[in-house]
Amino acid sequence: MEKIIKYSFKKTFILLAAVIFVFSCDKEPDKPNPNPKPNKGGEVTKSESALIKSFEFKSADNLNKNLGDGDVRPTNLGLGTIVFDGLPANEDLTGLKPTIVLSNKDATVSPATGVARDFTGAVKYTVTAADKTTTQDVYVTLNKEGAVRQSLLDIEAVKFVKTDNKSGDNVSNFYKALFILKTPARDATAATEPTANGYPADFTARVNDNDIYVDVPFNTALTLVANPAFTATVTLKSLAEGVTLLNGPAGVDFGQKATGDGVGDTDVKFSSAAPITHALLDAETGTGSYTKTLTFVKGSGETVEYEQYRMHFRYAQVPSTDCSITRFALKKAADGAGGASGNAKISVDGINDNDFLVLTPEENADNDGSEAAKAIEYKIVKATHATTIADNDNFKVTGMQLPDGATISTANAGGTAQADPITTGISVTSKDGDNSINFKVVAQDGKTHKFYKFTFKGAAA
Repeated sequence: MEKIIKYSFKKTFILLAAVIFVFSCDKEPDKPNPNPKPNKGGEVTKSESALIKSFEFKSADNLNKNLGDGDVRPTNLGLGTIVFDGLPANEDLTGLKPTIVLSNKDATVSPATGVARDFTGAVKYTVTAADKTTTQDVYVTLNKEGAVRQSLLDIEAVKFVKTDNKSGDNVSNFYKALFILKTPARDATAATEPTANGYPADFTARVNDNDIYVDVPFNTALTLVANPAFTATVTLKSLAEGVTLLNGPAGVDFGQKATGDGVGDTDVKFSSAAPITHALLDAETGTGSYTKTLTFVKGSGETVEYEQYRMHFRYAQVPSTDCSITRFALKKAADGAGGASGNAKISVDGINDNDFLVLTPEENADNDGSEAAKAIEYKIVKATHATTIADNDNFKVTGMQLPDGATISTANAGGTAQADPITTGISVTSKDGDNSINFKVVAQDGKTHKFYKFTFKGAAA
């Protein structure tokens, strides 16, 4: 894939103030096509956030300009930049007349459509929205075939480090979204080793030329707050002196290495934000993506250079349909912590896995979990597991394990009482009676599920 190159704009003073650090919520292909030559007569990809809907040079309006065959359309039509690549080497770039179509019929553009301009350098267009106050500057650049193209900076790797993405003692919402849901829930304060059930020390994205892929695990419960903040560590092939991130944090020079433990000689850190929700990442198929554009700039005054990278957040794997409980266990708690007073009264004789009482389900053809009336049942029996239980004690399934990505749901779970066995548990209304709660386990795909029942059996058999 060809790189998105840097462009030199001469006699441009305000220049990239408008090449804002923008994003698009459009679905992106796995490998965006850079299209090294201008499109001839085809459709231009349109950005919903751009005020300019299309920008082209019609051959009938530009006679004797050596445009080639047919009309010429851009290789990149963005919010603040429009780029034409691979134009004929003998094309006359002076006096070209563009045809401009705006996204709103009541918006205006200056210079107007059809006005001849000299495109040997970048040309600025200002679009005024229908409200007559909102404006957007757009810079149009034409590059001839065979032009020498160099990168402003080369990103070799991108990662998100746990210690950089924390909120107090907890990890940030953004960092949590990078890893698959687990039950028992991950302990944000735990060590990073897998046996500690904590979060890994870092998350590494994939870099392919100017595309950065952040593969997020499918999660129907992914509803982060708008624009959660993140800090990324960028490893460059070599430091890029004087290069900064447009609209990025002040003082971050990509020619200066970051400091701290584990920082390499070409590592630079920057902070930003990006909305990542299940809706953005394609709720139905799990194959969509949300793309954030990073615009890097160098220089000021009469010459400014820029280069863009695209950071794609996406569901990259088919979600699991496994909704079978892996382990149904109650930990004996000496003090009944967390409202689990019943757990403190689990008989020592009932413990069968260190401090855990592990229950096996009653599952057969009549109770296969396929519907509420056929819920798979787990029973804790007073006479066997908790002889000293009292009225109003509470049991919580504090040692439950589910397939990765699976969740508990009480919606339409059936039975007379529905509750989450982990967070709410089952209340013993009468130590000599029977009580049940119903719930579902929903697989990672958010659709496949099984019905379950947790029962306290206090009555004599």
